[in-house]
Amino acid sequence: MARQAFLSSFREFLARARGDRRARLGLVGAVALLGLLEVGFHVHFSRAAPSLDEWSSLKPLVTELARPGTLIVVAPEWSEPNARFALGSGLMPLGHVARPDAEAFEQALEISILGEGAPELRGWNLTGERASGKFALRSWANPSPARVGFDFLAHVLPRHLRVQLERAGASPEACAYGTQKVTNGELAGHPTFPRKRFQCPGGEWSFVGVTVIEDQNYRPRQCIWAHPSTRATLSLHFDDVPIGSSIVGYGALPYFFEREWHGAPVELEVLVGGQSMGSWTHSDGEGWKRFEFATAALSGQRLPVDFRVRARAARDRQFCFQASVR
Repeated sequence: MARQAFLSSFREFLARARGDRRARLGLVGAVALLGLLEVGFHVHFSRAAPSLDEWSSLKPLVTELARPGTLIVVAPEWSEPNARFALGSGLMPLGHVARPDAEAFEQALEISILGEGAPELRGWNLTGERASGKFALRSWANPSPARVGFDFLAHVLPRHLRVQLERAGASPEACAYGTQKVTNGELAGHPTFPRKRFQCPGGEWSFVGVTVIEDQNYRPRQCIWAHPSTRATLSLHFDDVPIGSSIVGYGALPYFFEREWHGAPVELEVLVGGQSMGSWTHSDGEGWKRFEFATAALSGQRLPVDFRVRARAARDRQFCFQASVR
């Protein structure tokens, strides 16, 4: 907070300096002072933040406080990699770390350092708090957790899903499920392409499978890769889905590929029992964006659900989405 306040004051000083000769003469000294303060802030926070050894020593207490299924949230977010390294995937599994949101979790354990809090837990009920060295551990209860009846991401398997390319006046082209080469684009490249996936005609990028992308805040998001095709509409057909009151989800492109606003919008249409529930459009720059389709009129039935993905121009449309029945 002190650093932010100083930077704000410094920007105001620069604005005044444009028309003030004496202020301009002091600019060199102010820049030197800023450099010294930056060094001071760096030293302060490097000493105030816990070391990796301190994170590791926290694991027994976290194991004691986190019941199975508990979401572990770290504040501030930039310290989360240290928590994941120290606590491991048993306490912080990928599905929790790369979650679409926190709405479906009943319990959360917040690990706070430097007096920070997690914004996504606002509105939750505090049920306990413990201090341990540089850490504050707070237990939270979700006052109204969302009930997930079917997670589409967990069912990207041939016994539940059929994938094909559909074009008017032509026979559908099947996307075969099988083992493919694992690749990734490294720095500024595409996300990891999974080994098991539905490979479609049209090249390596044309497939349906589970991967992880980064959102506009560079948080990981686990999702179903569904790159639209230049050839046809990409169709994902899930059989025998228990229908609830709504289908809720999120969609985005890896943020590196949408932050420049150069690509065509991606359209996602949802059908239940062959009936269109509506369409949702994602435009570049919107990041991890929510959608919701009401299905209460069909609640209680088991019906097929289709997701249809299309774009006017498919180049670099690395669309990825997550959805669940609620």
